[in-house]
Amino acid sequence: MNLIKYNAAKKLVLTLLLFIITPQVFAEGFAITPFVGVRVSDSLEDEITEETIDVDNTSSFGLILSMEHDQDTSFDLYFSRQETDLLPNTASSTDLGIRIDYIHVGGTVGYHAGKLFPFVTGGLGITRISATEQDLSTESKFSLSVGGGLKVPITKRIGIRLEGRLLGTAIDGDSAMLCSNGQCIARFKSSVFLQFETNLGLSIAF
Repeated sequence: MNLIKYNAAKKLVLTLLLFIITPQVFAEGFAITPFVGVRVSDSLEDEITEETIDVDNTSSFGLILSMEHDQDTSFDLYFSRQETDLLPNTASSTDLGIRIDYIHVGGTVGYHAGKLFPFVTGGLGITRISATEQDLSTESKFSLSVGGGLKVPITKRIGIRLEGRLLGTAIDGDSAMLCSNGQCIARFKSSVFLQFETNLGLSIAF
């Protein structure tokens, strides 16, 4: 758990540095929210032995770009990345590093409860799953997300965004993944691959 916290803090610093060096090109009514979180996951299945392969629960990080529609709603571009490991349940197999990215277009709807802003959020887009250390195929699948949270203002333009989000990836047809030369390492166990992410972000409005 300490390692997860360390990695999350490191990724938040890197994300904030990225924001600082990005040119200020956002118009009035836009906001950027770098965030860090923790993601838990469904299991996969060994393509050959059919035994369960766990996906390690690790930290995640990303950005939410928001364009205000009115005082209670916004259009969002959501990006989240997790670098994790596949953990086979056999002594003869070794861990495999993978990267799971989500890129979604969606929105947020909420209401003002005093200074607080509880909200629901969601989006549609793609999931990309790739190996980080081996030359294996990259999977791109349709996915959606739903969630909710709370925005807490610090100043007029800066606030904290607390959020929980369920991420579902649709699997159609061949469920094999991470393949090379006709040999695949894993496959999805069902028609939907689920992950759940909790995150903490710093929202900066323009």
